[in-house]
Amino acid sequence: MIPEEYYKAGNILAKTINKTRDLIKPGINILEICEFIEGEIEKLGAKPSFPANIDINEIGAHYTSPPNDKSKIPDNSVVKIDAGSHINGYINDMAITINFGEKKYDKYIEAAEAALATAINHIKPGVKVDLIGELVEKKIKSYDLKPISNLSGHQLKQYNLHAGQSIPSVKSNEEGYFKINEVYALEPFVTDKSAAGRVKSGNEAYIYQFIKRKKNLIKFLAQPADEIRRKFNRLPFCLRWLPEKYHTSDIIKRLTSIGILHAYPVLIEARKGVVAQAEKTIVVTSDGCEVLTGL
Repeated sequence: MIPEEYYKAGNILAKTINKTRDLIKPGINILEICEFIEGEIEKLGAKPSFPANIDINEIGAHYTSPPNDKSKIPDNSVVKIDAGSHINGYINDMAITINFGEKKYDKYIEAAEAALATAINHIKPGVKVDLIGELVEKKIKSYDLKPISNLSGHQLKQYNLHAGQSIPSVKSNEEGYFKINEVYALEPFVTDKSAAGRVKSGNEAYIYQFIKRKKNLIKFLAQPADEIRRKFNRLPFCLRWLPEKYHTSDIIKRLTSIGILHAYPVLIEARKGVVAQAEKTIVVTSDGCEVLTGL
């Protein structure tokens, strides 16, 4: 058995994502969407396990609004909503894609969702991880599209968003087997067959994570490092979640430069191909797996 908090957090996240689907539209401020998602998760009794991601077109992952973000959802865009919730550190992760652009992108979403369903239908104890990647890749290619090879699903543990085992969306040499009561976020990413099929790091980072506390830090850096560790444990956070005094100072950059924090850069499809994503959190059961981010 897994802790009941997994089920509660998953239900809260699914409700929040479904409400967001009805809210989002071209012209709406991205900061407003991020704050709605994070606020709704808290209102329903959980906490965000990472800042809400609103990833548009060729952006594959890791865009969340910085403080005072004025950017809006563009017309004719493909928008990925990726959010997480937790209760006492038991994490769920879920994403959907919405198409406000050309009709051809509906196929990208269909392929991502079909690949996700394929993974869910084949996972059970003893199944090899690399088999799931092979099946996901085959399903995406059956739509004449291409998976993103360097974005993967991931195991979830208490207060650990990327815990151990990765689940690629392509055939790989990834070792390991699925075991009963393990929890995973499964997330195929899909792009055009003429795209690179991989993401690269952009120049900006808006999401951070506490990595380790170093000895003999000067007070100027020790105090914010300890504050961040107490508040977020090892879960990702963003500047919006910190006191305003950190928004304009270089403290976060300095903590990152000395390895106390890790910065997650915005990830962009290497040839700027439009990306779609589908994601759910599952627990491996005795004879298959169960979706936690369901209603």
